[in-house]
Amino acid sequence: MYGDADGDEEITSLDVMLLNQYFANLATLEELEAGADVDGDEEITSLDVMLLNQYFANLATLDDFGPQE
Repeated sequence: MYGDADGDEEITSLDVMLLNQYFANLATLEELEAGADVDGDEEITSLDVMLLNQYFANLATLDDFGPQE
């Protein structure tokens, strides 16, 4: 599930926290689930964190996650 960085089958603030920990070198790539690639571009970047933050601010929906056509 795009956005589910911790693999608990829910998109929560813990997913944002885990991605932030990854960028602060406090979590490894191995600790992230496939859903950490929120935009589906096969890379984990700051854009993935931004999309999750927009989601929680009601500026993005689940339809904005994953590859866009």
